[in-house]
Amino acid sequence: MSSATIALSPTDLEAMLRKVIREEVRRELRRLREDPLAILYDWRQEGPDDPEGDEILARDALELSARYRDSPGELTSLEDFQQELAQAEAAGELPD
Repeated sequence: MSSATIALSPTDLEAMLRKVIREEVRRELRRLREDPLAILYDWRQEGPDDPEGDEILARDALELSARYRDSPGELTSLEDFQQELAQAEAAGELPD
């Protein structure tokens, strides 16, 4: 069996990774729109057992929730965020 070496510049590698990640995020968002509770039953995102880290995340989430409850004007809908992201991407405003 022969092997081939493929050389990629750092710029090409970064572009390829960004494309793959962007496609995967979009695929996951489509899947979650179909079943919003799916992530609750998908244990693949779970990391190692870390009660201290979990407590920190829970506190941060509660603080963020309280902040948005006190200032609902800061919230953006998913649709608005996606539209803003698409516009920024089309205008070339996102880093490569």
